[in-house]
Amino acid sequence: MKITSSAKQEKIRLNRNNIRTVSAALRAVLLFLILLSIILTLAPQRDFESYPKKEAAVISRVTITVNGKTKDMQLPCTIRTKKARTQVTVTFQVPKRAEARDMLYVKTVYCPLTVSLNGRTLAQLGDLSYYPSFMRDPATEVRFVALPSDAGERTITLTYLSPEGRDYIALHAPIIGKVGPVTSVLRQDRQFPFALALLQIFIGVSVMLVTASALRRESDIRAVFWLGLFSLCAGIWELGENNLTLLLFDKPALLYILDFMGLECLLIPFIRFLRCILDLTRARLIVPLDCLAAAAPIVSLTLQLTGTVPLYQSIKFFHILIPTGFLYILFHSLREYCRKRDSNSLHIVFSLLILFTSATLEALNYYLRLLWQNALLFEAGMTIFILYSGFLSVRYFYMTSRQRKKMETDMRMMTIEAREQKKHSLLIMENERKTRALRHDMRQSLIAIKSLAEQNNTAKLIRYIDSLVDHIPSTVRTYCDNPMINAIVSYYASACEQQGIEFEAHLAIAADDTAMQIQDVDLCAVFGNLLENALEACERMETGRRFVTLNSICHLNTLTIVMDNSYDGKAERSGELFRSGKRDNGEVGIGLSSIRGIARMYSGDARFDADGTVFRSSVYMHLQ
Repeated sequence: MKITSSAKQEKIRLNRNNIRTVSAALRAVLLFLILLSIILTLAPQRDFESYPKKEAAVISRVTITVNGKTKDMQLPCTIRTKKARTQVTVTFQVPKRAEARDMLYVKTVYCPLTVSLNGRTLAQLGDLSYYPSFMRDPATEVRFVALPSDAGERTITLTYLSPEGRDYIALHAPIIGKVGPVTSVLRQDRQFPFALALLQIFIGVSVMLVTASALRRESDIRAVFWLGLFSLCAGIWELGENNLTLLLFDKPALLYILDFMGLECLLIPFIRFLRCILDLTRARLIVPLDCLAAAAPIVSLTLQLTGTVPLYQSIKFFHILIPTGFLYILFHSLREYCRKRDSNSLHIVFSLLILFTSATLEALNYYLRLLWQNALLFEAGMTIFILYSGFLSVRYFYMTSRQRKKMETDMRMMTIEAREQKKHSLLIMENERKTRALRHDMRQSLIAIKSLAEQNNTAKLIRYIDSLVDHIPSTVRTYCDNPMINAIVSYYASACEQQGIEFEAHLAIAADDTAMQIQDVDLCAVFGNLLENALEACERMETGRRFVTLNSICHLNTLTIVMDNSYDGKAERSGELFRSGKRDNGEVGIGLSSIRGIARMYSGDARFDADGTVFRSSVYMHLQ
């Protein structure tokens, strides 16, 4: 099989790049695991090992009183209220197995809450006096409330006041037990989403930091930057929805803002990302949709800051806008796939379908309460989309990088080929010029010869003819059957002859590179670099015999090239190669490195040795 130089060079480079990529990925994973471990250890887990999990009791059966009507219900549940600040009372008995040091875990969503034990107030959550003036309802709060070790029957009353921006109250089941077991119950449901949120934030921040410096230089990098911002927004929203975050970070008002802003800003990087990787010129509404996605969060936040509409009300608009935006882009990406029928478009359609389905199911779950664990469906869909899109982006840049490097290699080889061909052309032109000059003088020479012949001056005639022979330019000598290699060798042979350098070459190179299984451009690079280095080494000699001897042979499917040339004896070795005499910094010569690199591409190698004033070069390459 024919092996191209660019493909083999790419294989060597890609192996090195793959090692660096894997190493960087392992360091990134390690950093994430360390970050995750630190954050998880900050969760309240005091005395976790000393208390069995069975000591945490989830209170699901309670008595609820609304507007004087009392009934037994099961938590979690939703209670409809006709007007704001309607009092909803939840009553239950503390389990008899509860002991001293027990805690009561409670959660309230946009409602002021008072926790009482036997009529005595233990704690108040959602006190608006601790919130900014623009918030008409408190944010979501969770808290551990210490239970007194009173003897006898203990009745806990949770008194909620319905929010102004909703016509219902979402009641969540309280938990009683030691801090460790209660936290364990919470982590059973929320630890995995919490870890996914941290992963998305880590990916988003890392990608944005890596790509930010290259945004202006590489337009393709923008797609990865927007994907990183999308991952960051998704992670912030998911953290805000997680109960563990509320336990770790007791800033409910700040989390409230970040939670909704993370979700409402999702469409901005999403649309920008897809505009970078998809041809959406046929999507006429994409620009208005992009503008709407950027303006809507600003309007929503402004309405909240002015106290007009809370974020948990304006989010209903985004429950329509986000799935609609996903569906619109999914439709046009499907059209793009039908038009192009390429695998990349199909991958994008698949990832968008997952994202749209999860967003639609999450919006339905928000209103129908199919699952009480909010954000789980959409979080799973976004995680799949981010990882899948990231994989597609990495693969795209990998393929693009390979193509660019291949083009650079081909251009470099074409430059070498053109340079060597130019040398051969110059040699032919010089001989042609001399031939024309000789032809111009031929008439006068023939007249002189005729005159000497008529005079029977044989000795002078012979001397004159000898001088003419000496001035006739020699033709370009054929050193091998390959015209490209012959041109290079002829050029350097002529250069050596002009400078009085002895030159001898015996080559066995086939005319067709397909028979050799080695590309002409690679052979040109090897012979050109060898002869150029030899000529320069001889030129630097001030005394002594100057010579260049070049030989090559094909035997047992191996091309062997051997060259000896004189030099001034000043050679400084660097590893297996020699430092360049043309560079002040003492770096290894590019020519020697190039020769070795090409030889290894063909499962061969190159060796260079200095023996007194003789520099020896040996190169071998396998033909198959």
